[in-house]
Parts: sequence; C-alpha cells; structure tokens
Amino acid sequence: MKKSKWISTALLWLCIPAVVLSLATGCSSDDDTTPPNGENPPPTQPVVELSDAKQITAFVFRAADNAVLEEDVIATIDQEAFTVTLAVPFGTSLRELTPTIELSEKAVLTPTVEGPQSYAIPVTYTITAEDESTQEYTIAVSLQDLELTDRQILEKFYNDNLGNNLGWDLSAPNMDNWSGVTHENGTVTRLTLDFRNITILPKEIGALNSLQILNLGNPVADPFAGNKIGNIPAEIGNLSNLESLNVRSNNLGGIPREIGNLKNLKILELGNNSIATIPVEIGNLDNLERLGMENNNNLNIVPAEIGDLGNLKVLSLSNNFIFNIPAELGDLSNLETLSLSNNKLTSLPVEIANLSNLKELFLGGNNLTSLPQEVCDLVTNNNVNFAPSSLCN
Repeated sequence: MKKSKWISTALLWLCIPAVVLSLATGCSSDDDTTPPNGENPPPTQPVVELSDAKQITAFVFRAADNAVLEEDVIATIDQEAFTVTLAVPFGTSLRELTPTIELSEKAVLTPTVEGPQSYAIPVTYTITAEDESTQEYTIAVSLQDLELTDRQILEKFYNDNLGNNLGWDLSAPNMDNWSGVTHENGTVTRLTLDFRNITILPKEIGALNSLQILNLGNPVADPFAGNKIGNIPAEIGNLSNLESLNVRSNNLGGIPREIGNLKNLKILELGNNSIATIPVEIGNLDNLERLGMENNNNLNIVPAEIGDLGNLKVLSLSNNFIFNIPAELGDLSNLETLSLSNNKLTSLPVEIANLSNLKELFLGGNNLTSLPQEVCDLVTNNNVNFAPSSLCN
C-alpha cells in the first residue's frame, strides 16, 4: 500500500513540468509575432480621415496687385449661398483684376487663377476638398453705385467691351463725334451701334433716362464684326422713354421679364437669337406695334398674353419650333401681318378669323393640311396676301 502511494506521488511530480511546459509553449505560440529569420513586423498603418473642407475663406483685390485701385477691396462671402461679392470704385475696368484667394486647408481651386482675370460677368470657381468633394462659388463684381452722367455710362459701356470697334475718343470734350450716339447737351437719346463687336450690355444702360432708340442688332449675323450680346440686364426695364429696342442676330438666350415695364415701346426686334421663352409680361407693352421673334430655334411656346397687345400691327414668329398658337391671337384687332412660316403647326385656331385688319398671312413650312373655313373666308374677303394658297382650296 505504501509502495502504491509512492508511485502515485512520483507520477504527479513528473506531470507538473510537462503541464507547465505545455502552457509556456502555448503562450509563446499565441504572443510571439516575430517573423522568421528575425525580421521586425511591419508597423500598423493608422487610418487617415481626408478633409472635406472646401470653402473660399477670403477673396481680396489688393491695391498692391492692381494699379487701378487705391486701397484693398475685400469681398463679402456668403457661405450658405456660396457667393462672393465685391464692389470696386466706378471707372475700374472689370476686365483685368488680380485677386488674392484663400481656401480651406488642402483645398484646390479650379480653374487655376494666376494674374489678371476678367470679372465683367459673374465667374464660377470650383473648390475641391482633399476628399475630392466639390463646391461651386459664384464671384460677382460690380461698380460702386454713383449718380452717373450719360457720358460716364457710355464710357463704362466702352470699357466693358474690349475689342469693340466703336471708335469713340474718350478724351474728347463732348460726344459730338462719337459714332452711333445722338445726344442733346449731353443727354443721350439714341444709340445705333450695330456691327460694333459688342458682347456686354452693362446694367448701367438702364440709367439713360431719355433714351428713345437702342439699336444693337445686326442686320445679318456676322461672326467677326457683329455684336454678340448674350444677356439683356433687368435694368432695361427702367428705360421709360424707350420706343425701339433692336437686339437682332446676337447671342441672346432669354428676355428679362422687366421688358414689360417699357410702356412706350413700339418696336421690339429680337429675331435670330436662341431665345427659348417669351415672358408673359410682354403683354404689358400697350403701345407695341411690331414684334420680331423669328429664327429663335428654341422657341416653342407663344404666351396667350400676346393677345393683349392691342396696337400690334406686325407679328413675326417664323422659323421657330412652335406647335400651337393661342386663340388669344384673335384679339389683335390691329394686326396687319402675321408670319408663322416654318414651325410645327398642325392647326390654326378659328379665332384668327377675327383679325379684321389682316393684310398678310404666311403659313408655309408647317404641318397644316387645311384651315378653318372662317379663316379662308377672311383671306378671300380681305384680299389677304396668303401663302400657301392650297390650304384654302
């Protein structure tokens, strides 16, 4: 019995080292990360979060960088509307201004700005953050408001249109020899400026309070000398004495609704542009006698408010993309010429028969196969110059 107890004790002492060795080996296997051949393990790479900051934090025209400025002009930045606005002294050319721009850390500006830039029209910059997210900002630079003389307005008009061929001598004592300008003792009454390579119509034009005729149209499109105005400013609506406005064959994409304020306007020529819509306010032009909107290939809707133009005599809507004519056109009791050629018309409203003073009706190049009998009776009874005559046979 004693011998058996001794053997059990001996076996127990033999097992203890084995268990300890096993535990030590297991721990070594779990914790030892040393690679073979004694190499050090690669360091753990921390996760780096890329910045999404993409703001214009400062925008300045520094006098040190712009000889035309006597002091720095600091912008107002709206971080909700993403706009940057500045007003520089009157007489400053907006074509050559050098900005200093500060951005969020690690953000990038597109396009790159180096040296003088043109801010004659609003400019859009894109800010790209480190994480490649983007935000656009609109930069709008204007002249400080002043009570300008008519001459000062035309001087700005000249300076805003670099490359113009107006031929004005700005150092002359008066405007007597300024081509295309008619004035009375310094008050401008007429501007006839076709084919002068004009691209910008500044908002200050709306302060020519005595202006009666504004002709900026080109008789034909000219890619070299012709005007290329892309926008009519809303301030045009302030020209309360304007009787004729011609911006034919330019680069217009629209008409400001303020056009409806021109109560004395008799002639409006906007043909051969890229105008897509006619504002309903055009119906407010009580004295309008001629409306030319031909050759605007994007134009497809004629507002019913045109029927309110009680004094209209000539309406030219040919060579557009018009599908329907509103019945209200029948209310144009003084209309003498209606040109709707080369559109997409499939029918004509019977109300056209109410145009008792109609002398010319042009409908060729549409999808018409016939006309209401009432319209054909008008053509016959009034001896209307009508084409194509087959529509009433």
